[in-house]
Amino acid sequence: MMKLFLLTVLSFCSYLGSGIFNNALASNVSLHNTPAYIQHELKPIPNSFQLAKATFLPDYAEGPFSGYKLDGDYNQKGNCDDEDTLYTKQNCTYPKAVVAASSCPFLPGYYTDCKCLPQFKLTSCKSPYILGGDSCEGKYEKCVCPATVSLVYANDKCTQYCEGKCIKKSCTPETNQTGCTNGLQNCDNKCGQNTRKCCVPCVNKITSKPENSSYTYSSCTDGNGTKQIQTGWKCNSGYHQYGNSCVAHSYSCPSGYQESSSGMISPVSSAKICSCGATSGTCYRESHTHSYSPCPSGYQESACSSSQVQTATSYKKCNCGATNGTCYACRAMTCEEKGQKTCNGSCISTSSCCGDCPNGQTCKNGSCVAAEKKCSDSGYYGGTACSKWSGYTMSKCSTEYGSMGSSCNQSGQVGSGTCDVDSWRRCCEQCNGYLM
Repeated sequence: MMKLFLLTVLSFCSYLGSGIFNNALASNVSLHNTPAYIQHELKPIPNSFQLAKATFLPDYAEGPFSGYKLDGDYNQKGNCDDEDTLYTKQNCTYPKAVVAASSCPFLPGYYTDCKCLPQFKLTSCKSPYILGGDSCEGKYEKCVCPATVSLVYANDKCTQYCEGKCIKKSCTPETNQTGCTNGLQNCDNKCGQNTRKCCVPCVNKITSKPENSSYTYSSCTDGNGTKQIQTGWKCNSGYHQYGNSCVAHSYSCPSGYQESSSGMISPVSSAKICSCGATSGTCYRESHTHSYSPCPSGYQESACSSSQVQTATSYKKCNCGATNGTCYACRAMTCEEKGQKTCNGSCISTSSCCGDCPNGQTCKNGSCVAAEKKCSDSGYYGGTACSKWSGYTMSKCSTEYGSMGSSCNQSGQVGSGTCDVDSWRRCCEQCNGYLM
């Protein structure tokens, strides 16, 4: 009965000062005897239990009452008899929340139900969207676009979009090239792999040729189509190949013939013979029964050439006793007679040196002397055309000259060139018109 009295106090604390509370206390009535209309109007105020306990039950320490649990008889709503199985706003958190309608009437802040928030209701999305955001018991609050993909390769193509962004792509590799003249090599297939077979590019096989010659061409096919590339060279008309040079044809009449038909009776003709095997021009001799002996030994039928010295003349003898045709005794001109000098059995210019000059020397006026540091005759320094320095001012040349000179290393190199900085300076000055 002591515990019943306490419950009565707890239920009526919010009505302090009323006649109902005083009458109930004086009559020692229980909550069960309180009229129904009064029970419906009772509303506990915050901390009312602590106030009641402190005021009315100062000596109730010997009993088992804890101050937080109530007998099942008074838990008229749900399963509010054990707070360990109940929910509070501390143990029922996002994405769930306590259900206000499940609150325990005699345990403020305790609830019997903890459910997912109402926005968690989606279980599927319309393509291309997918479930996204937070979830609660397998349900989601929103539909989102899948992760985007990037178009990084040349043949990447977007196959599906979501809100204007690409979410799926495909890539079709380039096919292999065919009909390649120079063979195949691996190349990019435009999908990030180096597995495509591409033509080895067509480039010129040679890039230089001798004077008096022309390039020869061949057809070549690569990934850019078919084109003509330089594959060789041939001498121009009037020239024939001699080693790696093209020299002019040298024609002469056959033995017994001459270039002019003047004074001949019924001349017959033949062609001039070239040392290269070609023929050109016409040669003549008389057509009669006379038989002329060939030129005497040591003589020739043609006049001495410009590279020969005539030493004597004779005539062909005819079986009739007449003479016809001049025979010439010739010898080759010496190098000195040609205004040249002899070098190992050949003639060279008097201003040339016989053989190569030692390193560090150059040929000057026919003698090997110390090489002068200057731009080469072809207008290059260190493999670079002098025109490269045409943008340099004299002031810039002076600055670079000092810088290059101080940068020479022990191996005689500065950058990719040599330490011949004086030649560089002269090349630079020559391009600026200060050095002739």
